[in-house]
Amino acid sequence: MDLPLIGSGRAADVFDLGHGRVLKRYRRAASGAVQREAAAMTALRAAGLPVPHVFEAHDTDLVMEKVEGRSMLDELAARPWAARVLGRRVGELHHQLLHLDVAPPADLPSVADGQRVLHLDFHPGNVMVHRQRLTIIDWTNAAVGPAGLDIATTWMLMATSTIDDVPRAIRPIAGFLRNVFLRSYLRAANAGHEAEPWMRLACERRLVDPGTRPEEAERVRAFAARATFAVEPRSQ
Repeated sequence: MDLPLIGSGRAADVFDLGHGRVLKRYRRAASGAVQREAAAMTALRAAGLPVPHVFEAHDTDLVMEKVEGRSMLDELAARPWAARVLGRRVGELHHQLLHLDVAPPADLPSVADGQRVLHLDFHPGNVMVHRQRLTIIDWTNAAVGPAGLDIATTWMLMATSTIDDVPRAIRPIAGFLRNVFLRSYLRAANAGHEAEPWMRLACERRLVDPGTRPEEAERVRAFAARATFAVEPRSQ
């Protein structure tokens, strides 16, 4: 039986199974990768982080709770005047993740010195909004390492990634909105000083990612060449 396709990304498709469940099916996945993703989500959910509940994980398939709402990226497109507030909420959520008291699952890969569970693809497209609730999705790249690397990765992704299907109405101000959102995120995440030492590694990882588009790679190289990465202090 054909399942309704409700989402499609660069590496996987998401199908509606009904009864509040979805199937995330990877087109290609390394051995054990789906199980590691499920283990990270299960541990983080048990520690109180808003992530989907996992029901099953095997081969290239992950069955999990259906998350209602829309992505923060779509929320920003619908409410561009709220860019600063939305950026702050995403930054606060990332800060919560990186300061969570949780033991990393034993089989998560380690990317650098550190014992924090990292998302390594944390951006507005992977934060879902439903009413006032935020949920973090897509834990494909979950790993163990320093908090600063996750912030550096998010900073770099927000600054350099191509955003598909930007609504026509906001195209003229898309760059401005991105900058407002990013600055607000960085102040709320409160880890700019931690991110700078890991910026080179974040950029190197992005450049060897097969999902990185040529125009994105050019932006990443230009971003990495910046002299400094200053962040305004977090407001009290």
